[in-house]
Amino acid sequence: MWWEDYEICLGEKVDRSNPDFTPFLSREVHTGRKRVCWNNEKAPHNLEGWFMNMRDMLVKAGDWSTARKIYANARVIPSYSTWKFKGELEERINDVQLNINRFNAAPDGSNGEYKPVMSASPYACAVCHQK
Repeated sequence: MWWEDYEICLGEKVDRSNPDFTPFLSREVHTGRKRVCWNNEKAPHNLEGWFMNMRDMLVKAGDWSTARKIYANARVIPSYSTWKFKGELEERINDVQLNINRFNAAPDGSNGEYKPVMSASPYACAVCHQK
């Protein structure tokens, strides 16, 4: 479903082996239905958070190679430099293979070191909404 959302927002199929967001930056809109696909007043880092969340799901599923490419898409967003959680994303890029097991471990640590995916983290909402 993440891929479908991505493609609905962009209006075309995405090369899933090389999902480069850069060519789509000029399509940003602030009105209409597709405004939710972009950073906006209510979610000033919507895109950065969306890339982190989608890619956490890919890592959890074991597709770390594609996830690493997509995590890096957050870096091309103009507001990335002011995003409070860019350090967390960079850590995810560096630890992408380790996080396969961490994201799948039990929260009690009974089957390995646990790390929550973004959507289960204490900062889940802030990733997109914090200014």
